[in-house]
Amino acid sequence: PFAELTVRLRDATGAIVPPNEFIPAAEESHHIITLGRWVLDQAVHQLALWQRTSGQWAELTMSVNLSPRQLHDPELVPNLARLLAHPAARAQDGPPESGAP
Repeated sequence: PFAELTVRLRDATGAIVPPNEFIPAAEESHHIITLGRWVLDQAVHQLALWQRTSGQWAELTMSVNLSPRQLHDPELVPNLARLLAHPAARAQDGPPESGAP
């Protein structure tokens, strides 16, 4: 079994903003790093939850796309190592509030 994580954003009216609109804006503003860290955190924790609580999903794998800017983030590898070392940690309820790095 395989899962793919897709992020959706809603605007002030509740309408869905497509990724091809908000991802470039996040890239340009450097908010993609904060968003990407939150997405990875959520993905690892959700996958661990599914694997722990459902026998049919014990072998489930997940794929998460990274942006070019994320690949150049010096904290990417340490952050992934931390997440994978503690997959049962409680996930956050929403993306963290942060300014650009």
